[in-house]
Amino acid sequence: MATNNVTLKAIKSVDGEVTCVSFHPSKDILSYGTIEGNLKLGSYSTESDFHELMSFKHHKKSCRAVSYYEDGSHIMSASADKSFALIDLKVGSLVHRFKKAHECAIYSALVVNRHIVATGDDNGKIKLWDTRHHKSIMEMSEHDDCITDMITDEKNNLLLCTSGDGTLSVHDIRKHKLKMQSELMNSGLQSLAIVKNGEKLVCGSEDGVLNFFNWNEWGNISDRFPGHPMSIEKIVPLTPQLICTAASDAIRAVSVFPNRIIDIIGDHGGSPVESLSLSHCRTWLASCSHDQHVRFWDVSNVNSNGKAKKNVRQFNTKGKNKFSTKSEISKRENFFADLVEDIKESSGKSDPNKNEIKDEETDSDDDDDDGESDDGNSCSSDGDDIDDGSKKSCKFTDTNVNNDDDSNKQIDSSKANKNHTCQKRSHDQEKSDSDDSSDDILGNDNCKLNHTKKKCKKS
Repeated sequence: MATNNVTLKAIKSVDGEVTCVSFHPSKDILSYGTIEGNLKLGSYSTESDFHELMSFKHHKKSCRAVSYYEDGSHIMSASADKSFALIDLKVGSLVHRFKKAHECAIYSALVVNRHIVATGDDNGKIKLWDTRHHKSIMEMSEHDDCITDMITDEKNNLLLCTSGDGTLSVHDIRKHKLKMQSELMNSGLQSLAIVKNGEKLVCGSEDGVLNFFNWNEWGNISDRFPGHPMSIEKIVPLTPQLICTAASDAIRAVSVFPNRIIDIIGDHGGSPVESLSLSHCRTWLASCSHDQHVRFWDVSNVNSNGKAKKNVRQFNTKGKNKFSTKSEISKRENFFADLVEDIKESSGKSDPNKNEIKDEETDSDDDDDDGESDDGNSCSSDGDDIDDGSKKSCKFTDTNVNNDDDSNKQIDSSKANKNHTCQKRSHDQEKSDSDDSSDDILGNDNCKLNHTKKKCKKS
């Protein structure tokens, strides 16, 4: 992935771990919340360090979510202390703090429009709030686990929520009621985003799978794309066909339809990435993690036509690594190569004077286990036809002998028809069975190996 030389310095938090991060919708301002409950806002620039503008300490526990008004005039913060607050950024003061907004800790929050905000808690309850009257106007308890993420459609008519119970719920904001809830997925849903110009909805899951829904078809997924090794905590759309995902190990650029991982943008040195946010100029991507840093990534040159990294590990739903490199494939294909070469060498050493024989009229019956030859004479290789302690002798005759050097010399019939005597013991049946199976494998894998047609006659 190509990047510019201009970079933004990472922000070091002095208030503990950074839990959430968000860019201002129109200015070069970044806000982030900490595990201590603090909310900080500051300006960022490529020419200077992060400059803190405001700091608020109205939460008693971890600040879990921040969301701006569309015009950037206010900011909303939600906390694990069951409260959320509205702050006027023009005057830099707290407008109102909704104490005990939920019965348990708030997990996610979203500004719907200037007068309505949404919150979701750890128990799966969703609430819509009228900020003018400071009261709840809708409550839904359809989920059995925490509300992990929230978004609205372009017209702010629908509220879409993911939950740790593995379902997606769609709510009608105007009618204040549930519109549809999806079927149960294989694992909990952690994040969601709208892609393909509003035609698709993508949800990230705990097992690293991207689940796709057709718009207005919320009952079940239409497609799924495994590939992330761990839980997908956040999804940020870059273009209608390109998204950035925050997994527990790294940040990735992913193409949708066609589905493939484009590149790994960066990581936090092994710490899980908790949150992502895209700047208003769509150049910088901010991420936060448990390492107490907010890091910036230049995504201006990331596009869906980029080449995926070679030797990138693929992961299926069971967590096993899959490699798609050419070297691994060649190893699997040539597994029996050494065995075949060794047999060729051993056969050449044991019978050096033997001429090459061309089998012009071969039949699939030659490879059968019953050992039948073309002329009807047979010699069973199975131990079932041999009595205990008895011995049988078989004559092996070479036929269809051709000279490789195309000379006019005739081969002496006494040399061409070599008689060999073999003795088989029936009590060693296991050894003969294993020899037959190895002959079958070699006959199937290398049909061009020199061999002689066996004509057996009972003595």
